[in-house]
Amino acid sequence: GFSVFDADRTVHNLLISNKTVIQQVEYFFPNSVKGGRVNKKALADDIYGDSHRLKLLESIIHPFVRDQCHHFLDKRQHKGDSL
Repeated sequence: GFSVFDADRTVHNLLISNKTVIQQVEYFFPNSVKGGRVNKKALADDIYGDSHRLKLLESIIHPFVRDQCHHFLDKRQHKGDSL
């Protein structure tokens, strides 16, 4: 079998459990976070049609996704998987 990095799942998990991501989302998109939880529908509504707000959200999330991807690749390489 093949190991696959799932960026969509990573984003989902970041929005659920990464306090730094959640705090940054709340700071820039306050209507999208209630009780420490990101409401993805409200977040989508908040960025819909606004490329600047989308780029802002990407600038918050993408560094964390890249870190997770690098960790995944390092782990696979350490296990001897061919990349």
